[in-house]
Amino acid sequence: MENSSSILEKLPTEIFLQICELLVDTHPASVHYLASASKKIRNLTTTVSFRNVTLPIANHVSVDETVHRLVDDMARVDGLVCIRTLRLCQASHDIGIAEQASREIRSMPDCIMQPAEAVWSYNEAWKPVADLLRQLSALTDLLYELPHQVPPCILDILHQYQPQCRLHLRTFALRSLDQPELDKHELAIITSPNLHAIWSAYVQQDNGRAANNSQQVVQQIAGGLAPNLQEVCFIRKRHPLRSNDRRPIKSPESQEVRSLVEGCHLSPSTRLERLEIYPDAEECGVLTKEELVNWSRHVDFTHLQTLVMDLPAEMHAVQWLKDEGNTTSLKVLNFQPRIIDGGPWSVKEKALCRTFVHARHPLSELTIGGTYSLRDFGSITSHGVSLRKLIFKPTTEFGYMYRNMASTYKNLGRNCPNLTHLEAVVQRDFKGETTESDTYKVFGRCPNLRRLKINLITTIPYYMVSQERLEDFDDFDSEVFPGLDRYGQVRHGDVKQWFINKAIDEDFAKTVLRLTSPVQSNQILERLEIAPDTSTFEHVLDDTLIRGVVNHICRSWVAESAVGDDQTGQVTIQELGKEIRKSQPAPKELDPRVKQIFRRVWPGSNDGKSDWRTDWHSQLAIGEDDGQT
Repeated sequence: MENSSSILEKLPTEIFLQICELLVDTHPASVHYLASASKKIRNLTTTVSFRNVTLPIANHVSVDETVHRLVDDMARVDGLVCIRTLRLCQASHDIGIAEQASREIRSMPDCIMQPAEAVWSYNEAWKPVADLLRQLSALTDLLYELPHQVPPCILDILHQYQPQCRLHLRTFALRSLDQPELDKHELAIITSPNLHAIWSAYVQQDNGRAANNSQQVVQQIAGGLAPNLQEVCFIRKRHPLRSNDRRPIKSPESQEVRSLVEGCHLSPSTRLERLEIYPDAEECGVLTKEELVNWSRHVDFTHLQTLVMDLPAEMHAVQWLKDEGNTTSLKVLNFQPRIIDGGPWSVKEKALCRTFVHARHPLSELTIGGTYSLRDFGSITSHGVSLRKLIFKPTTEFGYMYRNMASTYKNLGRNCPNLTHLEAVVQRDFKGETTESDTYKVFGRCPNLRRLKINLITTIPYYMVSQERLEDFDDFDSEVFPGLDRYGQVRHGDVKQWFINKAIDEDFAKTVLRLTSPVQSNQILERLEIAPDTSTFEHVLDDTLIRGVVNHICRSWVAESAVGDDQTGQVTIQELGKEIRKSQPAPKELDPRVKQIFRRVWPGSNDGKSDWRTDWHSQLAIGEDDGQT
């Protein structure tokens, strides 16, 4: 009988490498065990284990020691020849292998706005990194996430020895824009054939040195200065970036930023494939038609494959994208339609957004944020078998928009059978109905669904407080709860239902996992995340006494299934944010007003001495054939 190592060695190399790639992301310890099977297997696992490497740098002085330590570690396993992606980051931003693929621009450190010539003061200290890059024969991507300008020695090595390596500048800024001439090294950066991606930030109210990060600069670079630039990721900031330069800076006032290269005629880039625009806060305004038109002068939208507009887009902007944007190559779309004054959608606005989503056909990934009802996007299913990832990120908490959504989600499973990732919104039931559990079961009819995040709306909307619920209340429930009457009368029954909706425990997560797992494949989801909102009654004054209960019982959960053949059906469930919750412990005793309502839901022991903090549990109305929590 063949041993396990000989069986593995007979597998096609590509299949074995795919197995290792899966294990590296989910069970890295298993890769270590595989490596001990034989020399051939060890060589293959090494190839996968060291494809992506992070090099955290504390400061310029520590560069040499940090690089030598990495080289020594890699020498034991011949790992240097396996490195394909090298990430240079601040030591404080070393977030680990599991998070290396994250594209979270908001987590990037601010650039230190020193004079452009300051780069030469630390260039010598970075030569060990340059020497390291020269040795990485398989290098394809260099991720630069440090707050100071990329040193000349690194750029020179890329040009001479790593022409195939793509440079991702995730803290991009030019320091010499206010000087008579652009710094030669900074000009070399923006015209580098290695430059593949720019992550940049600018202050909306640009003044002083913050103008060095203006949108116009990035647009000029995208418009032709960088010959191979394919990705631009942009974030609006409210506050100026850090500066170690104390020289007086001329204000650019409202004039256009001068051309980076005088006399250079730039045409819209046909190479840019990814454009992302983010705010760092809600106060950073909206996306206007004028801003999109301005981008189109520098970027040919017909070649864009990914367009992320992670801030509210005015309807005029959506209209322009639909009529003149020409995003015919688009595969990934993220947008947030903005309704004027936050009011209800007009028939015209609904039709515009529905047509816009349908016209971007066919998409593989779609993210929709903003204030809307999911029913307004019935055209989503028109993307059919192409759609793999769908995310709903509504900013509103009006519960009536998300009730009875089972039929809406059912169309996804029927018309988008290849959907693997879904982030959806579910409204908790108010009166013991089964519409909530029916929605969970619908997710189970998506045959290839693997990852599901449920944003659980637990807040009782204002329209349901008091008057419309009085017929269901007994005398106690009908009594007004004092202190919550700023916008209307909140009664004991409202608070009681609120507690029921907010109570999300581990058993609830287990039940939802079972209901949402694909029925046809007889498998469980790879990952389920349940994220309930923690807000209070909509438009009703918060009450600190009630808040103490909610902070304790309203919990987020993540359930993940094991990947090993010997662990089929095993699931690990963890509470998200547990440490934060424990750092703010719930009160041992409840206020009498709150306690009498709490005990109407969860009576506790007969002697009345049980601890309310352990007496609560979730409630979920489900059909008789599905069991109970």
